[in-house]
Amino acid sequence: MKQSGHAAMTRFYDVPDDLPIDDLPLEIPLDWSAAQALAALEWLEQLRARVWLLYANDIQQILRDRTSAQQRGGNDDPPF
Repeated sequence: MKQSGHAAMTRFYDVPDDLPIDDLPLEIPLDWSAAQALAALEWLEQLRARVWLLYANDIQQILRDRTSAQQRGGNDDPPF
């Protein structure tokens, strides 16, 4: 188990060894308060909703294209 924490008032969290947290492309502190974690989730939900409002049709088309490519046995979409 990994433990994280720096300040005297910091909660310590046990992170299972098999959790691929080191593979995340972002640094996410493990010592956030519950309120900080909730604020981050709420922000992400707002971001998701706004992106969907602006790009829903385009996203749906990309998803349809990917599904078709997978059914044909290929992937026409280059990774980014």
